[in-house]
This record gives sequence, C-alpha cells and structure tokens, in this order.
Amino acid sequence: TPKGSKVRIFAGSRLEKKKIPLALCEQLISALAQRGEEAEVVALENEYPALQAAPLPKLILPHSFKGMVNCVAESKLVISADSLPAHIAEIHGLRPVVVSPIDNSYWLPRSSFDSGAWSLFDQGASGILDAIDKTGG
Repeated sequence: TPKGSKVRIFAGSRLEKKKIPLALCEQLISALAQRGEEAEVVALENEYPALQAAPLPKLILPHSFKGMVNCVAESKLVISADSLPAHIAEIHGLRPVVVSPIDNSYWLPRSSFDSGAWSLFDQGASGILDAIDKTGG
C-alpha cells in the first residue's frame, strides 16, 4: 500500500528520447491537481537539466540507488519514463504507470503490462490518466 501522499513523476532517463517532455509533465501535474492529487516531478542530479530549471514542483535526488528506492517507496503512485523506478515501485507493492515515446511494452513491470497501465507521450495527460485509472489508483 502507498506510504506517501504524492504522485511522483520520474521523468528522466539516460536516453534523451525517453525523457517525459516538460510540457507533458506540466499538463499531467495540472490534470492530477484537478483530481485533487498532489504531484511532483523527480529527477536525479544532472539527469535532466531543463527539468531542474523548470518552474514545476520537483524533487532532485542525488545519484543514489538507496535514495531512489526510498523516494519510490514513499510515493502514492509512480509514473515513470524509465523502467528502474517502475520496477522498484512494483517491488514495493505499488502499481506503476509507464510513459514512453513508443510502444515498448516488453520491458514493463508485470502489473503494468497485465493491467495496461502505460501510455505514450502523444496520448497526452488524458492517456496517462486513463493508464492511472487502470491501476485502480
């Protein structure tokens, strides 16, 4: 069960094309706020400089596996562009939502794959909200 009260959006990735676009992060935070959810974007230090400069609610983590695990574990819901936070969320009993520029469902955590809790960037915030609804969250 979720320990935290925040929806955390892990927008970064080692691959530039997999980073959730800032405009989509902004739309998603706004759409979640309309649902009464508090959300913040999470990035590792130096991982996504444009995000770190953006005027969005955010949490910047040091490059630390333990820090990432703790941050994920203390989330209400995890939305991720990368598989690591999504898999950590599943290990902690959270049903993550994965967002991607292309369909690459082969690397999804099992719960996301089984429930269809994933979305493509071009589906916008509404597609991500639909994926969240599939988690039961």
